[in-house]
Amino acid sequence: MRNYLLLTLIASIFVLSGCSTNTNSETGPFPATEIITEEPVVIGYIIEVLEEDQAIIIKSGVTKEEAMKSNKNDTEYDVHTFFSNATTFDGELEKGYKVAVWQLENQEAKDNLISEKIVVLEK
Repeated sequence: MRNYLLLTLIASIFVLSGCSTNTNSETGPFPATEIITEEPVVIGYIIEVLEEDQAIIIKSGVTKEEAMKSNKNDTEYDVHTFFSNATTFDGELEKGYKVAVWQLENQEAKDNLISEKIVVLEK
């Protein structure tokens, strides 16, 4: 009988410890906050989304209203083209969104860059 009670107690402790959630005393149940110190390559407004090419064209140095009237052929301000690296946009990015874009490291070209990260700042 004692062996049965001891075995039951050990099995219960094993099951309960496997079902518990691991919380870090420093962050609690939430993930740690990520601090990004590197600046984006460009901050600007999307003037065109090319879903089939998975590319966005961004114009910096303009207001949202100017960006909404712009197209990719305008050369008055800085125009940048960024391609996605195996990520589909699926309608999440639209003309007029203000975005910050980081590029993948070690790219020599100044246009047609592959984006590492795109953050929507304003819709």
